[in-house]
Amino acid sequence: MSGASDVIIVGGGLMGSSAALFLRGHGLSVTLLETDLIGRQASGTNFGNVRRQGRPIHQLPLANRAIAIWRKSRALLGADVESLQSGHIRVCYRERPELCLLYTSRCV
Repeated sequence: MSGASDVIIVGGGLMGSSAALFLRGHGLSVTLLETDLIGRQASGTNFGNVRRQGRPIHQLPLANRAIAIWRKSRALLGADVESLQSGHIRVCYRERPELCLLYTSRCV
């Protein structure tokens, strides 16, 4: 590696790679350090859990911004990242209310 970078990012998962992309877009030089293939670890497994449902209300503005960026991913990256927006469901059983309360403030 020659020269200096404005920013060094350790970890080439979803967060590190995204940060590198947007920092470069703002004109900063970036060095991204990863021990393996980019996005191979947890980000490649759970895809960063992009969702709005079930989030605390204070997280919704950030979740909305993230979804808007994912919708523009083809234009930003020049390739299809195969992101498919869909919903999810949480199932709570009345027979095990202690499990239900781990995920919501009330059981159905």
